[in-house]
Amino acid sequence: MILEIQKGQDNPILRQKAKEIKEITAEIKQLALDMEETLIDKQGIGLAGPQIGKNLKIIRIDISSLCPDNNQTSQITLINPKIIKKSWKIV
Repeated sequence: MILEIQKGQDNPILRQKAKEIKEITAEIKQLALDMEETLIDKQGIGLAGPQIGKNLKIIRIDISSLCPDNNQTSQITLINPKIIKKSWKIV
């Protein structure tokens, strides 16, 4: 199912801290699939839970550009991602 994307700087869900996902249930798996379909439909490169109205730490990312020889869309889902290191170095 294609999901509605939340927009606007004043949208409260986009300002809240997202909640950790405690268990990967059938609903979370379906949400990831719906996010995949939405990302393809909107021709995006990334989509987070709050952007689709879900206050959850889930991100769907299109990594197709990392596989230039592959003509198919490649996506990954991150659940409860954490930034563990940052750098100002650009590669």
